[in-house]
Parts: sequence; C-alpha cells; structure tokens
Amino acid sequence: MSGQRGRKAAFVAVIGLSLVALAIAGRPHGAGQPLDPGGAGPMGAKALVLLLREVGGNVTVSAGEPGSSTTTVVLLQDTLDRGRADALDRWVRSGGTLVVADPSSSLAGGEIDPASSANLAGLDSDVTLRPGCGLAALAGADTVKVSAMAAFFKVPTDEPGLGACYVAGDGGAYMLARPQGRGTVVALAGAGPFTNHDLGKADNAVLAVNLLVPAPGTQVEVLSDLAPDAAAAPRAHTSVWQALARRWQLALLQLIAVFLAVCMWRARRLGRPVIEHQPVEIPGSELVVAVGDLYQVGQRRQQAAANLVADTRRVLADRLGLPADTAPRVLAQVASSRTGIDTDRVMTAVVPPVPATDSDLLALAQTGAVVHQEIARAR
Repeated sequence: MSGQRGRKAAFVAVIGLSLVALAIAGRPHGAGQPLDPGGAGPMGAKALVLLLREVGGNVTVSAGEPGSSTTTVVLLQDTLDRGRADALDRWVRSGGTLVVADPSSSLAGGEIDPASSANLAGLDSDVTLRPGCGLAALAGADTVKVSAMAAFFKVPTDEPGLGACYVAGDGGAYMLARPQGRGTVVALAGAGPFTNHDLGKADNAVLAVNLLVPAPGTQVEVLSDLAPDAAAAPRAHTSVWQALARRWQLALLQLIAVFLAVCMWRARRLGRPVIEHQPVEIPGSELVVAVGDLYQVGQRRQQAAANLVADTRRVLADRLGLPADTAPRVLAQVASSRTGIDTDRVMTAVVPPVPATDSDLLALAQTGAVVHQEIARAR
C-alpha cells in the first residue's frame, strides 16, 4: 500500500510541476498580432508570406513605400498615414497592382453593403462563395471560404471596367477589381482568407497565389507596421532547440529535471531493506488432498476418473516414445508387447468404464499405478 501511495504522489507531483512549467512558459513565442506577416497565430499571416515565397514570389515585408521594382503590394490592414497612402496611390496609378484586404481603407474605394453583411451575420459557420465573374486571375479559385461575419461591398452599376467577384445571394460582392490609372486595385472585404487559420480552406490559397504571384519572380511587398524586421527576410536554418522560445526551453529543462529526480527517487531505496511478507506456500500433497476432497463432496467421480486416465495416457505415450494423441488401443498393444502386461488390463487403465462407486474409482487408480510401475521396470 505504501508503494502505491508513493507512485500516486510521484504522478501528482510530475503533473503539478508540468502545469507550473507550462504556466511559466506562457504564451507561445511568435504568435504575433492579428494580420501580422510574421505572426504564427491563427489570425497571423505568416503562412501567406511563406506560401508566396514557395511558389516563386520575391516577397518582402516593410513599413515604407513600395520599391521601384515592386509589381504587387499587399495591404492586409491599413495603418498608413496620409502621406504614405497618397504615395501608394501614386504608385498604383503608375502601373502597380494593389491588393487591399481592409474594407475600411480609403484605398479600397468600395462602400460596405450593410444588407449583405447583416444577412450573413446570423450564420453559424463559414460561407462558401463562387467567383461569378470572368477575371482571368481567378482561374482555379472556384470557391473561397469567408467568415459569416465578413463584410461585403456594394456593387456600383455606373463604373466602367469594374469587376465584381464572389457575389453573395443578395448582390453584395466580396471582391472588387477596378483600374486605377495604369494600375489595378483589387479590394477584398476582409483579410480572412489570407490568415493562417483560413488560408488552407477551399481555394483560398489559390486565390492568394493568383492575385499576388501571377508568375514566378513577381516582386511582392507586404506593407505592415507589425514587426517588419522579423518578417522581411527568410529566417536562417535553425535546429529544433534553437527554434524554441527561451521560455519553452526553460520549461523543457524543468520537466527533464523533474523526470530525473523521480527516476532517482524510485530507483534506489535509502536505509535498511524493507521486510515484506512472503506468500503462503501450500505443499503439493495438501493441494492434492484438498482437490480430492472437493471431488468427493461434489460426487465428481467421472471428472476424477478422466484426470486419472489422462495422466496414465500421457505417461504411457511419453515412456513408450509415442505421440501424445496416440489412440488408446494402440497404447495398450504397444505397452503389452514391451512389458508383457495383459492388453485388457492396460485397456482398463486407459479406457475404463464409468465408475459408479468410490470403490470403482479407487480400483482405477490402483490399476493405473500398476501400469506405471510395469512400464518403469520395462525401461
């Protein structure tokens, strides 16, 4: 009982220290803020940056103005001041492509449709939308998944060159594409499809690649004021230990220390040996007598006879060198030929009649004993 209590105490101690270590570790490092291009949390956009680089895009993250070689700019969240917004507008008009996923941005140029947004707000799950337009950039992006809380743009009817895509049932559009000078502005009514959580749903990843990296080598710039230095360039190769945050490293070291302490505690007992009570040994003869008494009380003569016969057959087959499943008559004939015992007497020991009384059972036991002795002498 003391050993069981000790094991339970050790288990509880390990669990408790593990919880303490996890509490000390705190929030996972690198989760970042929502729409952070370097954030690895569900609402971050690190997966988007890695995906674009994987398909051949030259992706940079900065908080400044687009470079002269940049062909596509992504604005997930508009935190630009007036000067940077005007500079970005001039860059688009000079021939660039801007993908803005903030419907409240002045650069989006769209008006939110309250009716479409209100109709979807009561849904419990995400909404699947189809393009519903002929833009070549959407080839392959047959469906996108957006949150039921997403906003939708009103679709102007008097704007030439406007492309309204992923239109809801009541007419609101999730994406508007319009020419802006020599460039193009693609406005999305939310950055949900580009987040780590939703990028892998439906064709959201296809939509991101088609819009942002239409061809390998495309210069893509993600404008963000959130941790620009951390996401600006690919990280160098690091080991698993180096990839862990400092808090997680300390937590893992604590768990290892606890494990080693428990192993040392359970592996060696200090002090004098503990005297343990040994199990009670029952002599074989007493066990045989006890089983025989139970057979006698229950009048189980047939079962007792079956045990005696099985033992006689096993001994005969073993000593005569015959298979264990040899037929009883063959056993009797071979035993008779080698020992001179009458065949019928051997048959009485290996195929006896059903004992009707205790005397019959005793006679069967005596016959088996005689056959055993004769076989032993013959060898």
